[in-house]
Order: sequence, then structure tokens, then C-alpha cells
Amino acid sequence: MLTKALKRVVSGACAVGLVASCMTPAFAAVTLFGDANGDSSFNASDLAIAQSVLLDTQSIGSQYMENCDMNSDGVYNAVDLLIMRRTPYVTTSTDDNTVTAIEYASSSVTLYNATGAVVAASDASNVTVANNTYVTIIVPGEFNVSGSCSSGQLVVNCDKTTYADGLVTINLMGLELSNTSTSPVYIAAIGDEVEISSKNGYTNTISDGTSYTNDDGDSGAIYACDDIKFKGKGTLNVNGNCADAIVCKNDIKIWNGTLNVTAVDDGIRGKDSVR
Repeated sequence: MLTKALKRVVSGACAVGLVASCMTPAFAAVTLFGDANGDSSFNASDLAIAQSVLLDTQSIGSQYMENCDMNSDGVYNAVDLLIMRRTPYVTTSTDDNTVTAIEYASSSVTLYNATGAVVAASDASNVTVANNTYVTIIVPGEFNVSGSCSSGQLVVNCDKTTYADGLVTINLMGLELSNTSTSPVYIAAIGDEVEISSKNGYTNTISDGTSYTNDDGDSGAIYACDDIKFKGKGTLNVNGNCADAIVCKNDIKIWNGTLNVTAVDDGIRGKDSVR
């Protein structure tokens, strides 16, 4: 059931005050959800450790406890263990050209791999860069995104035939991204869904322009052609200066976190559902 406050956001414009963003580089290695022992993989060993922690027969470091918090609600409990049991096993790529962090600047972006080393845009295996500040994620994975840019774009466009169950997680870590000529965050294609996670301690702001048309012939500061989910313990401000702020042609899921929406028209518009 939607809260009264969320109902107001969904049904129309909702004006709120904005908070200055925390501009901290995000070149730390990506957190792998489910990795209870820090070996950059999620497998049966992690499930065993997670169960032992829940039974209070084993303890692990705080950074690994955060990995086990599968729904990012700040608490590790039986719900997280259930999610872990239903989640496919995964191993983080150690390829030097696999991008795990994206840092925006006024007229450029810097890409980093899991070790914190810079990856040249021409060498990146899972993202492409155009117009210096337009980044497209083409392979499912988890990405830390930070920095500030008034003419940038973050696109997810993963081939659904190649990656039928593709999942992209975007960890917002002090991102201030705007664009006056298109949707600054644009989800073109994803097999499963795109998760936008506002990390704890960070404020992020996404804003569009007052008059434009994106590649789908529509507008929206955050625009998704496929499923999108919002979660995390941080803050996300979304300003829809053209019409709607958050638009999805399929399902929108809002798990937790602070989501402040300002829009000329609808705050949140989901064609299939908003949950």
C-alpha cells in the first residue's frame, strides 16, 4: 500500500526542498551483494556464513554485513537470507578493462575498474562514452557513480537476447547530473531491471531541461523503457523541469531511502505499476 505522501507524488507534482550533494569520488571497488567472506564472489560458502551469522554462531566484519543486507534497509535479518537463497550465484570480474565506477566532471568522465585503476574509454569492455560525458552501460553489472555534470547522460542499453536476465545496479555516491537536451538518466533496454541505489550518507540530484525530446519521443529526468527499482539509505532528488520527473513504461518499485521529487506535471509515472 502506498503511503499518503507517496500517493501525492504519484498523482501529480510535488515540490520539495533540495539538499546539496556530497561530491565524493566513487572509485572504491564495487560492493558485491551476498559476498559474506570478501572473496569477490557470491556462492554456497557465503550462504553458509550468512546463516551462521543469523544463528549467532559466527561474526563477520561490518563491511561484509553490509554485503549481506540484500534489501538495503540497514538491517541484516531472515528476509535478507531468504533473498540470498533466491539470488543466482555471481563472481565479480577481475578484467582490468571492466568498469565498476564512473565519475562525472563538467566536460569529461573518468572510468575505474575494481582495483581503482583508470580505464580508458576506448578500452572499456562494458561501457561506451560519447560526447565526452554520455556514458552507456552495455553489459549488466554493478556500478558506483559520482561527480557533477550539467551536460551529461547515463544510459543503460543491454541487449536482451544476449543478457536475457540482465540486472544493472547503479550505486549513487554523490552524483549531480543534469541535461537540458535529453533525459539525464535513460534506461533503453535491460532484461531484468535496473536498480538505482542511493548509498547511505550521500545526496544525489538528477535534473532535466525545460523543453526537449529524448530518444523515445518523450521526456523525464529519469526515463525507463524497462523495469526500474529505487532503493538505498541515501537521498535522491529528481527534478522534472520539462513535464514528469520519473517515467517508466513498465514497472516502478520503490523499496526504501529518501526520494524527493519536484515536477512540472506528474512526479512519478509508471505505465504498468508503481509499487
